[in-house]
Amino acid sequence: KDVGIPPPGDLDPVLHAFREQAGRVCVGVRATIERAIQENVSLVLDGIHLLPDLLGLDPYRKDALFLWTNLFLTDTQAYADRFRTRGKTAAHRPRHRYVEHLDQILKLQDHILDVGEVHGVPAFENVDLDDTLQSLSLHIMDSLRTAAKKLRANPR
Repeated sequence: KDVGIPPPGDLDPVLHAFREQAGRVCVGVRATIERAIQENVSLVLDGIHLLPDLLGLDPYRKDALFLWTNLFLTDTQAYADRFRTRGKTAAHRPRHRYVEHLDQILKLQDHILDVGEVHGVPAFENVDLDDTLQSLSLHIMDSLRTAAKKLRANPR
């Protein structure tokens, strides 16, 4: 979709539109984080628009722990199969709409992984649900252990 602002320089129009959209999403995400901090509740946010270079979470780091992960697929047939399954369970998300734009989806995935790599975000290939859940669980537990050690070493 045309966002009305031409991409700067040689930035790909698909990436430009995605980043423009992600920047708008970040406004609501920051408000959600602020409310969760005020109410002292845990929060899980999920979505491809959550880019570490756009969210600007530094003001919240003293009050919250942020755990980042990226999930990805390299097998384009696996993507198509998942879109087929999603199309059966979510009629408003027809498979053909996604399969027709699989090249752009893969371009966005590469961009998200590149940004994540620059910001130290671990990435897990989501081929097998059980393996992915195990990897994510280990990442969460390791991150919580590390954060607890830091808190014990430097209490407020």
